[in-house]
Amino acid sequence: LERLKRTKSTHRIILTIEEEFFQSLDIKQIPDYGTSFREIYIQYMGKSQIRKMVTRWIYGKKSICDINDVVNKIDSYCNQINFAKTPFNISIFMAIWDFDSNFIPVNEGIVMENYLEIVLEKLSPKESHRNTYSFILKQNCLSYLAHQMYLKDEYYFNHEEFNELINSYHIKKGYKISESKFDTIFFEKNILTYSDNYIVFSHTSFLEYFLALYAVNNKEFLNEITSKGKRIFFRNVICFYSGLTQSCKDLLDDLSDT
Repeated sequence: LERLKRTKSTHRIILTIEEEFFQSLDIKQIPDYGTSFREIYIQYMGKSQIRKMVTRWIYGKKSICDINDVVNKIDSYCNQINFAKTPFNISIFMAIWDFDSNFIPVNEGIVMENYLEIVLEKLSPKESHRNTYSFILKQNCLSYLAHQMYLKDEYYFNHEEFNELINSYHIKKGYKISESKFDTIFFEKNILTYSDNYIVFSHTSFLEYFLALYAVNNKEFLNEITSKGKRIFFRNVICFYSGLTQSCKDLLDDLSDT
């Protein structure tokens, strides 16, 4: 890096690390680049930023009177379960606590599961006919879509691909799209979204969670993503998986086989 600075003395050099759903060890343990540099955090929230979000969230909530207590809980939970302190993650806690003020996050998998259940099961009166398609069935469909992205090694669908997959999934399961609304409800709930002309998961964490959920129900897929050549690329998926299973003995045995 020092040599690059000498040869490009008029250039500003910027090294970036993307911090998503999980706190990045790379950010916590920045390597020695051989020269001085300044760290700048974008979308990383300290206690003052968290306090601003909490203040807006508790407005009108008589059941919450101690802002500092909520801020300290969020900060502590993020540190304990390795959550990145981003606006998206902070809002997950708030959404869950709106429904269950006693919820205590145990791991990232449980937090995401609780959040998605709130998002996918919060039905308006006009959606009441959908309740026969439970949260478990909705998750199953989304994990199927995530795995299809994995199989083609492209984490998006065009409209034709998406419609074909939804149709074939319903035929295989004996469901009716007119009843499940799986072709539209995931967009309404902002789990899936449009990026230009493609359909993607609206947040990388959703994709990783649903891949982990697929692995819970598919040992062959779990073996694939935990194999020596791939596990480094699926570390977040493996973290979600470990939080979704009661026993991780087999997983730990596989990972210890280096």
